[in-house]
Amino acid sequence: MPNFAAIAFIDTWHLSAMLRGKLSMFADDGALRVVEVTDEMRQEWKALANVLSRISRIDGVADYQHEPPRLEMLMPRSGTPWDFETGAIWRRAVLPLVTNPLAVLFCGTEWASPQTGVLTVMNLSPATSQVNLGDYPRVHLVVDFKAREEVP
Repeated sequence: MPNFAAIAFIDTWHLSAMLRGKLSMFADDGALRVVEVTDEMRQEWKALANVLSRISRIDGVADYQHEPPRLEMLMPRSGTPWDFETGAIWRRAVLPLVTNPLAVLFCGTEWASPQTGVLTVMNLSPATSQVNLGDYPRVHLVVDFKAREEVP
């Protein structure tokens, strides 16, 4: 079974265009800057709420328990350490909002560089990492999830 699967194209134009005015929400605290999506953000930022609603309507996604969505900004010429702790039953949905060809996700021995708007699901059972060798930050909307029947 592959570790990456592109499952849908989602128009992120409005969300990506509005992102520029909201970059200050990412604290200056290292290579990977993470902002958890709150209910207040969904109410204030309608484009974000619309994209999350569209993701939740994709066939089968409603059958999963989700962690809170988050926005991740990976700074230029940086990466994350390998993560060996995630666990076999978790999956990650990644929706690039701002990206470049040198922003790459790794999962075990496989890699992917999803383009803007391509919702990609990745398996989190092998070790994972990400790098951005490009000249500008890349921003992804990320949701981790697992099947409800696997929830303890």
